[in-house]
Amino acid sequence: MLTKALQNTPSEGILFIGMAAAAMMNLQAHPGDLFTGSWKLCPEVSRLGNRVPQSWTQRLEVTGDAVSVQEEMVFAGGAVMKTAAAAKFDGRDYPVQGSPLADTMAYTRVNEFQISGTGKKGGVITLTETAAVSSDGNTLTLTFCLHPGTPQAAESSAVFRRQPDTTLTR
Repeated sequence: MLTKALQNTPSEGILFIGMAAAAMMNLQAHPGDLFTGSWKLCPEVSRLGNRVPQSWTQRLEVTGDAVSVQEEMVFAGGAVMKTAAAAKFDGRDYPVQGSPLADTMAYTRVNEFQISGTGKKGGVITLTETAAVSSDGNTLTLTFCLHPGTPQAAESSAVFRRQPDTTLTR
């Protein structure tokens, strides 16, 4: 019966239904902005310096012209660092809570797949970063450079995978 029903259905209708279903599945998997969601570090594909955290989770929420970032890093020995920032994509400095590296961050939206940020401590640039999300919305790559008072700073990259939507511990 199904074969007969499909034979009597115009192929354009099946194609349209298939495309609509695929589009709806993608919207359900990544509602809103591609950056919005929970992300977990994949250390095996990241290029980090000496102090690699045991875990690193980010929760990003991007709405229109603004971003909210919550970050939790757990280091060997159990030391936990939690940071948070909320900013507009206007290149202006906004306060950061909990970071030993920056007391302000300034963000700009480069395009749909890229966000650029500059961190400052006491008005001096201490870090620059670029966050890029893959076109399928499942991988986030954070490329960053720490500027600890020297003109020669090392570049690192952290690769994250999208996680089921969970809230960071408080």
